[in-house]
Amino acid sequence: MMRFAFIRSGSKGNATLIKSDNALIQIDMGITLKLLKEGCLLFGKTPHDIDAVFFTHNHSDHIKNHHMMRKFCPIYASRYTIKDPDHLIEHGVGEEIKDLVVIPVSTSHDAPDPFNFLIVNGEERLAYITDTGRLFEEDLFFFQNCDYYLIESNHDVDMEIHSRRPIYLKRRILGDYGHLSNIDSAHYMAEMIGGKTKGIYLGHLSEECNEAELALQTHKDVYDELGIDYSHIDLRCTSQEEIILGGDKE
Repeated sequence: MMRFAFIRSGSKGNATLIKSDNALIQIDMGITLKLLKEGCLLFGKTPHDIDAVFFTHNHSDHIKNHHMMRKFCPIYASRYTIKDPDHLIEHGVGEEIKDLVVIPVSTSHDAPDPFNFLIVNGEERLAYITDTGRLFEEDLFFFQNCDYYLIESNHDVDMEIHSRRPIYLKRRILGDYGHLSNIDSAHYMAEMIGGKTKGIYLGHLSEECNEAELALQTHKDVYDELGIDYSHIDLRCTSQEEIILGGDKE
C-alpha cells in the first residue's frame, strides 16, 4: 500500500512524501522545514522518520533546502545535483528502501543528469514524472500501466506563447529540455494508462501560464477523444499552495 503527500509542486518549491507499510521516503526538498513537518504529520510522522530523500535535479525549486535533510536521512542523488550525496544514483539501478524500490530514470531537462523515478512496492507502482520536455518510447514502455502517476502538466501552449515572458524563457519551456504542456502530458498519459491505473496527479502547474481546471479538462478531452475510460481514476492537480494527499485509502 502506498500513500502520497504532494506537499508542494511548482516553481515556488517541490517536495513529495511517499509512504508504504514500512517505509517513508521523500522526493526533492525545495520547501521549508515547517512545510515538511506539516506533511509528515499527516502520516503521524516527523522528518526523523524519513528513510531516504531522492533528488530529481539541481534546480533551486527542487534542492534549495537539501542541506536540512542531512540530519534526518541519507541523500540519494546524482553528483551533479547534490555535492557529496550519501548514495549516487544511476539510470535504471534500483535502490531498496525497506519495502520500496526506487528506480531512477534519466529524463530530458535543462539540468545536468536529471532523473524521474519509478517507485515499486510489491505489485504497486508509482511513476514520478516531472520537469521534462519530452518522454521517449522506452519511457512510455517502462511506465506502462502503473497504479499511480505524478505527471507534469506545466503549461497551456497558447497561454505560454501569448504570455509576457521573455522569448528565451518561452523557448526554453516549450523545448525538448523544458516542461510538458497540458496537451503533451495528456497524450503521453493516454499511452501509459492501463487497467491497473487508479490515480493520476498533475504536477508542476505554472501559475502564470496554466490553470488547474484547464489542465484537468485537457486531459479529460484527450482521454475522451481516444476512448479511454477514466471514470474510476482519481484525476486531480497538485498545488503550489496546499498539500494534496493521494494514493491508497486506509
